[in-house]
Amino acid sequence: MNKLGAKIAISVSAVILSLLVCLLLVSHFFLRPYYLHQTKQRLLQISQELADTSTENLPRKIESLNQQSDVAIVVVPRSQSLDALNEYASHLLARQGVSLNRFWITAEVIRQLDSRHSVNKIYDQMKQKSSFYVRYITKGNDIILIGISLAHMNEIIQMVNQFNGLLFTLALVIALIWVWAFSRRITKPLDQLKRAAQEIADLKFQQVAIQTNDEVEELARSINQMSQKLQQAHQELTQKNQDLKRLTADVTHELKTPLALIQAYSMGIKDDLDDGTYLDTIISQAERMSSLIDQLLSYAKLEQDPLHLTLCHPVALWESCLAQHRVIFETEKITCRYAEPPQPDQWQIRADPEKLKMVFHNLLRNATKYTDNGQIKIHWSAGEQHLFLHITNGLARETKHLNHIWKPFFVLDEARDKGRSGSGLGLAVVKTILERHGYSYNVKQHGGWITFTIGMTLVPLTDQN
Repeated sequence: MNKLGAKIAISVSAVILSLLVCLLLVSHFFLRPYYLHQTKQRLLQISQELADTSTENLPRKIESLNQQSDVAIVVVPRSQSLDALNEYASHLLARQGVSLNRFWITAEVIRQLDSRHSVNKIYDQMKQKSSFYVRYITKGNDIILIGISLAHMNEIIQMVNQFNGLLFTLALVIALIWVWAFSRRITKPLDQLKRAAQEIADLKFQQVAIQTNDEVEELARSINQMSQKLQQAHQELTQKNQDLKRLTADVTHELKTPLALIQAYSMGIKDDLDDGTYLDTIISQAERMSSLIDQLLSYAKLEQDPLHLTLCHPVALWESCLAQHRVIFETEKITCRYAEPPQPDQWQIRADPEKLKMVFHNLLRNATKYTDNGQIKIHWSAGEQHLFLHITNGLARETKHLNHIWKPFFVLDEARDKGRSGSGLGLAVVKTILERHGYSYNVKQHGGWITFTIGMTLVPLTDQN
């Protein structure tokens, strides 16, 4: 038995033992007085009934009480001598089956009756191991004797205490067995929860299966939820640490080349090797580094900048961004086929317009840079609660690790030609902004085409006012 089970068993046993001792003490000291008090009250009630009964109805009342209860009631006249009075009373009691070894009405009893009209007496019958409790009352010129036999209380109390001792010993044994089983039922799931908590502390995220239909089961569910969420948070943290390491390596890679060029051309100037282009190269590489740092700062601020949400028309925002890219399409000789949606003004979303424009511009720049066949296809689709924008461009080669495309510095051009691939932050910016809005995003590649889809939550017409 574990510590908690032992505590429960000891506590319950102590309570039962304390109750047993208290009951034995109460029985020993208070049972006899209580029994005598109840007997006295009973005789007092009967005597009150007889006192309230008229003289004509008294014999009938006495006969009724003698038949219905275990008391003996006799009436003796006071005109007799004490000897005659006692002999007559004993005779009447004997006729009711009450045989007494010790019984005597004394002159003191008669004097007390004259002064207060009622007297209580107990006659110990010695070897008969009983007593005779009598209440005397006067009614007219008669003395009414109301008596009841009492067994000797000391022996009864002793027997009761012995019986209670045996009974409570048996109850204690049964209680201990029950407490052991019950505490086992309680502590067993608690042991499981303790082991699960230790496993979670060791980053071994376990689930416990406990069905007790009580608070322990609710606690188990809470621990399971905590384990699940901690596991998810741990995985996310691990992934973020890996992303941070990769980001550090990528930033180092991005800065290494311009720094090396700046150093090399600076040494060339120092050695008088400048042909008139060295400073231009240094300036361009410095601008490239500055641009990269600005992009990194902007990307870092995205999760901190507050969103200024407002109702807006996403199609109108998209078409304004698309119009700005028309010149690039003409310059790059890219064919863009855009399917305008019917009644676009009916679609409204709650978003930050400036942040959403960043998403649209980055998606357009990404499609422009990576189209292999010089074609871009764009169309809209809508469901009951969501609006989807699909942007497709040609991509002949199969992209490895397509699910990594949303990560910072991941570029499709493995040669990392900056004239084409850029910094690799564009889709990471798209992902961050969409997640902050609670919008969905995905990418699929099939048959020489790659399609980016973003899903925006529509605002119902009833909520647009």
